[in-house]
Amino acid sequence: MRQTSLRDMFPSSSSTNENNNNSQNSKKRTRSSSTTTNSLEDNDHTSNTDNQQQKKQKIDSNNNDPSITYNDILDNEDDDNNDNNNDNKKNQNKKSRQTNNKIKKESHNNENDQDENDKEAEDEDDDDEDDNEEEEEDDNNKKKKGKNQSSSSSGATEDLEELAFQVLTNDGKMQTLEYLLQLKNIFSGELPRMPKNYIARLVFDRQHQAVVMFKQPRSDLPPDKRPNTRKRVIGGITFRPVMAERFIEIAFCAVTSLEQRRGYGRVLMNNLKAFCQSCRWMRFLTYADNFAVTYFQKLGFTDKISMDDFRYLGYIKDYTEATVMECMLHPHIDYLHVPQMVEKQREAVFDRMREVDSLHSVFETADAKRRLLSKILNQMKAYEHSWPFLQPVTLEEAPDYYEVIKNPIDLSTMEKKLNQNKYQTIESFIADIKLMCDNCRMFNSKKSSYYKCADACEERLKLLMSRIR
Repeated sequence: MRQTSLRDMFPSSSSTNENNNNSQNSKKRTRSSSTTTNSLEDNDHTSNTDNQQQKKQKIDSNNNDPSITYNDILDNEDDDNNDNNNDNKKNQNKKSRQTNNKIKKESHNNENDQDENDKEAEDEDDDDEDDNEEEEEDDNNKKKKGKNQSSSSSGATEDLEELAFQVLTNDGKMQTLEYLLQLKNIFSGELPRMPKNYIARLVFDRQHQAVVMFKQPRSDLPPDKRPNTRKRVIGGITFRPVMAERFIEIAFCAVTSLEQRRGYGRVLMNNLKAFCQSCRWMRFLTYADNFAVTYFQKLGFTDKISMDDFRYLGYIKDYTEATVMECMLHPHIDYLHVPQMVEKQREAVFDRMREVDSLHSVFETADAKRRLLSKILNQMKAYEHSWPFLQPVTLEEAPDYYEVIKNPIDLSTMEKKLNQNKYQTIESFIADIKLMCDNCRMFNSKKSSYYKCADACEERLKLLMSRIR
């Protein structure tokens, strides 16, 4: 039987110190996790100390009790150790649960913080986008304002300037040479397919002339209100007259790009026509490339040449990939006042229409007349007896109809003519409706329903016209 000393049976101070050291080491390991864990460890240390004191008191009491054996003391000590181990495990589980809950709470808070940061970033992005849009609107407003200011300034400058025209030829004078040089530069810039040496040779050739268009300050303005601009070339036409056949050959025609789309090309050509009319050169000939054919057609040129070939072949230069075009002048047309002449012709035509048309008081413009006729036509189409006249007669319905009726007409055909503005007077419109009814009565018998519909439509027309009058 092994003997056991009192040192072996009772816990010494060294063992107590070891337990304290272990508890301190455990506190050090868990202190880094969080402050909450530290407080838990302090509580555990206090509970362990209390347990040790109770254990010591129990041992002292056992020493005074002679009925208790050494084996009972060892069993009690084992039970106490087991209880302590269970308590430690519970405390550790509790601490781990608290730590996990805190970690989850911190992670949840971090997620909320991240969401708030994302929302703040999105709000900042939206604010930046709004700021960018406001800046773009401000820039656009500034650009529009600048354009309006520039257009207003250019319009104000135009009000202070006027067009002037002059026929020039190379007479060797410095002023003339300066104007011809400006004209040559315009031709070189606006006609890039033409060689510059060729342009210079023809512009300064003494056999060629040029109608030059200038812009200059208005002569009727006082000196203090005139703009600070000088007389400058903005376009021109270089031509060569053929005296023997009394026509001219146009070599170059151009307006500077800064002054285009203002009708200056037509004004320039009209001034050339007026000058040639005074010299009795009544025909123009020119070679136009594919890009200029439409332009010359608008100015009165045509590709159908009325002159005999022997009159111009050999006199004008032949160009490849170009179309020869001709313009004939009328001796009694004032080409310098064409717009005013056209306006007078329009007024004369309208005066004549008012004299012929008995309903001129109802409509004074073409649009009002068209609306009136369209209203009458729609009422005729909606009439219950107009069904035979809504569409043209087909050969399936009447194979010999177009052999008998030489001038067929129906309401759909009248509507097309009305849309094409072919009814100049209301009398012509009424005449077509009467013709439609007469054709029906001519082709059908009096007892037929078509004949009766024609009579009914004619009476309907009279009723409508009486309401208008």
